[in-house]
Parts: sequence; structure tokens; C-alpha cells
Amino acid sequence: LESGIATGRAHMKVLIIDDQRLFADGIRKLLKDHDPSIATEYAGNVFSANESITSIHPPDLILLDINDKATINSFDLIARLNQLNIDIPVMVISTTDSSAAAALAIENNASGFITKSCRRETTLNAILSVLNGSMYVRKPKQKLSPETDINDDCRVTSRQQEVLYLLSQGLLNKQIASELDISSNTVKAHLHDLFRRLHVTNRTAAVQHGYKNGLI
Repeated sequence: LESGIATGRAHMKVLIIDDQRLFADGIRKLLKDHDPSIATEYAGNVFSANESITSIHPPDLILLDINDKATINSFDLIARLNQLNIDIPVMVISTTDSSAAAALAIENNASGFITKSCRRETTLNAILSVLNGSMYVRKPKQKLSPETDINDDCRVTSRQQEVLYLLSQGLLNKQIASELDISSNTVKAHLHDLFRRLHVTNRTAAVQHGYKNGLI
């Protein structure tokens, strides 16, 4: 994992909005273990978060819990931030592991999306990515075998789609291997075959093709 956050930005503050205090405490510990200088604040819902958001020193990132009961009100928070011209990135942490939930979060201008079932390392990487100004979307796992064809035109397997998605997140081969629990050589083999199937010659073109054709 990267040891630092955004260059030149000290004393970062993260606001955690979640009705499950135990989960919020876990996130707090995860951040503190990584970097003790990261301050965290907690709010049980979007309404009680208003004071922190509008304070003299607002948070650098909001981690927003989305569940079936709070979805509408939670996304209203992002809309309100935009209306008030408050530039605070919001990363959604969802109990719902579905592509629809991820798409809804991004459509509502969230800067990131992960599920609560993600590994600690993945959660930390996602938080640091958004703090650094990037977008991070953890795609829900497909219920397909690694060799199942999911696209009739390009005949891209679900495993290759996972590789392509991680490629779109800026991960290197070694990092992709770690995420998928496979070897770096296997990642290289997947990329070689993926480039051939998509008729591209480099990583950037593969990612562009993936977005254009709904593979990411």
C-alpha cells in the first residue's frame, strides 16, 4: 500500500456517515493504523452530518453508507453539496453488492463505490485513491466461472473482464495479481489474450474499448 496521501496535504479529515457505529469504528482504526495523522469524525445519518460538513474545517472526504432505507436521503446529501458548491468528494460504502447500486452512486456524482464486504486492503486503497483525487469503483463480483464467456462479440471471459476493470483503476500487473490471487505471469497472459480479442495493442486502448462496449 502507498504510505502517503496527497502531496502537500496534511491533517486530512474523513467524515464517516453510517448507522452502524461498529463498522465506522473499524474504518477509523483502519485509517489510523495506516496514518495516525488522519482525523475522523462520525455521524449516524446524513442529517447529523451537517455541522461537520459546513464547519470552518470541513472533511476532505465523506464515506457514506448506503442501504435500502437510506438511499434517497443519502444521495440527497451529494446533491446538496453540489448546490452549496462544497467540493467534498463522497465515496459510497454499500451493503448492496450489485452493479445497479454502483451505477446509481456514480450517476449521483459519487467519487467512489465499494461494498462493505471488501477486504481491508481494498477498502484502504479505495479511500486513499479518492483522497488523492481519483475515482474508485469496486465492481461487484460476477457470479460466473473464470472461463465463462460474457460477451458474444469479443468473447471476453469474466476473469478477463476483472483484469480489464482493475486495469481501468490504474493498477499494475503485480497489483492486479494480488487482487485476483493469481500470478503476475497469469495476468500477462490474460492481457495478451485480452488485447488480441479486443483488437488493441496497449492498456489505454483496452480500457477505452472496455468503457465503450460496456465491459467496464
